[in-house]
Amino acid sequence: MPSPQSPRLAVLVAVLLAVIGVGLIVSGVVMVFDGDPTAASGTNGASTTVAITSGPLPTVVPAPTVTAVAPPEFAFVILADDTGTITLEAPSTWVDVNTGAWTSDGVDIGPSLRAAVDLAAWIEGWETPGLFVGVTDQIEAADAMGDFGGSCEVDRTESITVAGVAGTAQWWWSCGDAASSFFVGVVPLGAGTIILFQILDGPEALPVVVEHVLGSFRYAG
Repeated sequence: MPSPQSPRLAVLVAVLLAVIGVGLIVSGVVMVFDGDPTAASGTNGASTTVAITSGPLPTVVPAPTVTAVAPPEFAFVILADDTGTITLEAPSTWVDVNTGAWTSDGVDIGPSLRAAVDLAAWIEGWETPGLFVGVTDQIEAADAMGDFGGSCEVDRTESITVAGVAGTAQWWWSCGDAASSFFVGVVPLGAGTIILFQILDGPEALPVVVEHVLGSFRYAG
């Protein structure tokens, strides 16, 4: 027959087993999460490895600095033709000046102005900066515009306004061995009369000179 103390002993044994079981569970959890990167996974037992790599930091390349190039600066002087009907401002270094009439086949066809560093060199080639401006009723606008494709590359055709009158201009570049730039402008004044502009200079200087010459031009005919 069982001893009257047996139920109490059974209870104590059960409590002791429960405590031991909890201790084992806690121990297992600690083993998994004790910071060991190779501890067994709690799901499938596979080894989990945390790889930490190191190396040089990426090189940061600074953005390039863009320096604006200022257009060339010129001093300009006022020029007038012999009749006093044409006035304009040309670069002061263009000291070789001709204020006589525009001639064609030995015949005067209107007033004109020529100015260059050296007029003979300007007429003969593409190396010397200079200009010609003339007014005539003896040449058609299309013929006055000319074609310089044999020595230059055509750049663009655009509208211009000179002294309040609309006209047309062509820009040429890479002219001759000097790779100069050339501007030709034709402005109709009515009744078959035109103004012709021809200006030669370097690629950077030409736009500045053209703007100033056209802006300063006056015709009192």
